[in-house]
Amino acid sequence: MRTISKQRTLDRLGENIRVLRDGHGYTQERFAQKLGLHQASLSRVEKGRQALLPHHLLLCARVFNLPVTSLLVRKLDKAGLAAQGVRKFS
Repeated sequence: MRTISKQRTLDRLGENIRVLRDGHGYTQERFAQKLGLHQASLSRVEKGRQALLPHHLLLCARVFNLPVTSLLVRKLDKAGLAAQGVRKFS
């Protein structure tokens, strides 16, 4: 069984949130407001330096219409999102 690293999980979460946020056309400021966070906090999350509280994680998954596990486990990329029909919107 593979060991789960806290830092690897934070890095994956941050990267996935950044890819999803960009893919949906959100700025950090706008998306942070949607989650009830400061932009600086979201920046730290995206860099893997800060974890999200459970209710922020659930809200994030809801905004992107994904299960929480997709944010934490799978590596999401722009090509995969495009194949799923995710388009930018403002």
